[in-house]
Amino acid sequence: MCETIGAYFYSLRDPANNELFYVGKGVGNRCFAHVAEARANERGIEKLETIRAILARGDDVGIDIVRHGLSDEVALEVEAALIDTLGLTDSGNLVRGHRADRRIGFSMPLIEQAVSPTSRPRLPQPVRATVP
Repeated sequence: MCETIGAYFYSLRDPANNELFYVGKGVGNRCFAHVAEARANERGIEKLETIRAILARGDDVGIDIVRHGLSDEVALEVEAALIDTLGLTDSGNLVRGHRADRRIGFSMPLIEQAVSPTSRPRLPQPVRATVP
């Protein structure tokens, strides 16, 4: 199955409360690698500790394929946007995501500033030719 769905975007969630604790872009078996890593080592990363706590309760980690058949670029953009939107950099996701430098925040004043005409280079005005 993993080979046929191409690049995908997935989330990991705690089945006790359905709370997402990690989102990521994957291909192949990537979405399952986190559980295997949590079982294989004792690294003190919050994502892995959350997985271990879920497994210790006797539950399975909720793994959801949110979208599949994506290009790598689109999957990475979705990942970065949701990491920012959900605020997961302080918990499960250690990295802010692909192209985090393009993050502008979500408040309207910041968005208006980012897209205001004064913050972008001005293009020359087109010259209109008059035909005699």
